[in-house]
Amino acid sequence: MQFHLEPRLRALCLALAVLGLSACETMPREGKPAPVAEIPLDVRIQDARKLLAANDVAGAQSALQEAARLNPGSARPWQVLAQMHFDAGNYGAAIVASQEVLARDANDTTANNIIAVSGLRSAVAAIAYLRRVDGIHGSARQESEQLAERLRDTLGLPVLVPAPEPVVAKPTPNTRRGTVKPATPAATAAAPASTKP
Repeated sequence: MQFHLEPRLRALCLALAVLGLSACETMPREGKPAPVAEIPLDVRIQDARKLLAANDVAGAQSALQEAARLNPGSARPWQVLAQMHFDAGNYGAAIVASQEVLARDANDTTANNIIAVSGLRSAVAAIAYLRRVDGIHGSARQESEQLAERLRDTLGLPVLVPAPEPVVAKPTPNTRRGTVKPATPAATAAAPASTKP
């Protein structure tokens, strides 16, 4: 049994084979890319701080995220990011960045401080809002009071937030134009003598 192809089909198969082989030649060859000079982490962090000083917050954040991506085991880019977010009042982002620091260095006290203060500031803002709109009732109020009690005990304070001290009015200075001079002993002695008949 002999297998015969039509001449046109044979030409098409041959053309496809040639195209397939020529495509292999144009594909990039596997190998090591040309070495790129790596920028040290310290330089990347300094660059991010310069961007932040120039009020380019987005650029600084991008530079720090790139530094964190290129140095996944280092806590330093995350430390700078956490502080940057904290200083800007972005407490949620500061907490997330601080947790990244703690994932790399569980003993970092600055990260723990940022988490604690950011959480408290966020809670205070939320409670202030709820008080304004009279929206803190029931279990939310009870839970808030319990958390405040635990926080007071943790800090070792008899009162978590002391009551404001009463405002004492300062005495106003005498603003009359003329001043009364005290009487001198000679003037008082002469005055009764002149009043005698």
